[in-house]
Amino acid sequence: MTEVLAKIADSDILVLATPVYVDGMTGSLKSLLDRSIPLLHGRFELRDDHCRHPRREYAKAEKLVLVSVSGFTEMDNFDPLIHHMKAISKNLGCEFVGSLLRPYAWMLDPSWEQGAPVNDILEAIKQAGYELVSDGTMKEETLAAVARDIIPREEVIKMMQGHFGDK
Repeated sequence: MTEVLAKIADSDILVLATPVYVDGMTGSLKSLLDRSIPLLHGRFELRDDHCRHPRREYAKAEKLVLVSVSGFTEMDNFDPLIHHMKAISKNLGCEFVGSLLRPYAWMLDPSWEQGAPVNDILEAIKQAGYELVSDGTMKEETLAAVARDIIPREEVIKMMQGHFGDK
């Protein structure tokens, strides 16, 4: 963990990536975040009328970004995770600069494409990364292109019912 904490402390932008698991992040990401507490002082300070631990001087990250995928089609499945990430940003004293989100991400696998083109989505994902590194943020139109519908929700439901049946 010492090595990981040093890399986190030395980063300008903290990019946290996780699939949505039961409306939140994976246990391993939560454990990593819990174990990152040494990047903060024990004392309190008042920020935005809220008690917070100040960041240690050597912890550089000023910005936090979420990258996440979900198996479901609706974007609101990401809402609890985004809310949690915004709280983590406040606790770490970082600006939350956005979320790169892809619903029913399993459709990006060519074996699930069913003839639906996804190359534009893959290019938008690359573009979002470029924007983040060069501008420190991601454009709303790029994020929307990543999250665009591939096929209608009803077709997704039929595909999943056909694949899993009563399993």
